[in-house]
Amino acid sequence: MEKNKYDIFISYRRIGGAQYARILQLELEKRGYCVFLDHEEFTDGVFGDNIKEAICEAPVFMMVLSAHYLDRCKNEGDWVRKEIMLAIKQQKHFVLVNPDNSFDGIPNDIPQEIKQMVGSSQHSELNSGHLFGLSIDRMVKNRIENYVNVSVNSKEKLTPLDSKFDAYICFSHKDIIDEQEVVLKDCPIMQIVDHLTHAGFKIFFDEQDSLLGEGYSEHVLATIKAADVFVFLSTKNANESEMIRKEVAVADELGKTIIPVRLDDTPYHRSLWARIVDLNYCKYFANPSQGINDLETAIRNHQDNMRQAVFEEKEKERQRQQEEKRKRERQGQVQQLQTQIKEQQDIVNKTLAEIIELKKQVLAHQYELQSAELELQNCIREEARLSSLIQNLEHNINH
Repeated sequence: MEKNKYDIFISYRRIGGAQYARILQLELEKRGYCVFLDHEEFTDGVFGDNIKEAICEAPVFMMVLSAHYLDRCKNEGDWVRKEIMLAIKQQKHFVLVNPDNSFDGIPNDIPQEIKQMVGSSQHSELNSGHLFGLSIDRMVKNRIENYVNVSVNSKEKLTPLDSKFDAYICFSHKDIIDEQEVVLKDCPIMQIVDHLTHAGFKIFFDEQDSLLGEGYSEHVLATIKAADVFVFLSTKNANESEMIRKEVAVADELGKTIIPVRLDDTPYHRSLWARIVDLNYCKYFANPSQGINDLETAIRNHQDNMRQAVFEEKEKERQRQQEEKRKRERQGQVQQLQTQIKEQQDIVNKTLAEIIELKKQVLAHQYELQSAELELQNCIREEARLSSLIQNLEHNINH
């Protein structure tokens, strides 16, 4: 039986749910599942065919129950509502995830089918810190494994990333959790992540603790390679982290554009100093609002520069191809002219040969004519001689 293109479709709200949806996608893909996660916001209200096809294709429909996830489902044109209604119609298996316990209940003014489905479904919660991976495993075992077959060899394996990121966010996990390892949603790092997400950037932000075991180095290398820029959120904890220093070193060695954002006035660690001391940084701790805006501007400027560089490179390539085309056309024209000249030379040579042959024939005819004239003259002289002899004989006879 042919395998489905997608195993799991993730439905989420861009505001409040995007970062959780991306984390879920990465974790599920690590475990061998093919996940559909649309990164574009439907500002024009169009419910695309690719969304419909993915929902119909995937056996599992996962809902990220962030705050206000269901509020806009009262509107017929709401695309989350359309996703859920299509999944209900297709009788998909629903997995409801409440990642941060912010889900604020089921509104009364949404379709009855959605209320009934959400109300009767079990909600999966995700633990923070070291228990995060275990909570994902538990959700997969209890809610997904029986509906999607994944080969054993593909599980627990970090797969190469096919997607492209606008920014890789490098930060200390200690700066986003409290003593109970609960994520601090209002901390500076989360504010920066939310701002960049709402601004439309596709970012890599690994909210879980960076203890992924074997293969993590390859995972870091792949994600940093896949990002346009590397954003280093500098704090006391970040500068003390050996893992973060390694990530910065990887980004530097890969030639990535590094944008430091200083969340406090902690000096750079001595191993980071040489790599980033000369870089322009965003001074968040002095003016958080300005620092975030400066970061957004820096990323956009870098992308503009990249697009300009790509455009210039494409323009150079276009000009080179045009020059190659003109060169080939000139070579073709030269070859065509050479062929025509050769053909004309062949005609001339043939004509000259015919003329020479005609001259030979004319000379031969002239020689024959001259011979005939000489013979005629000889005949005339002989006739005159014989006529003279005849006259003499007649004269002699008469006398």
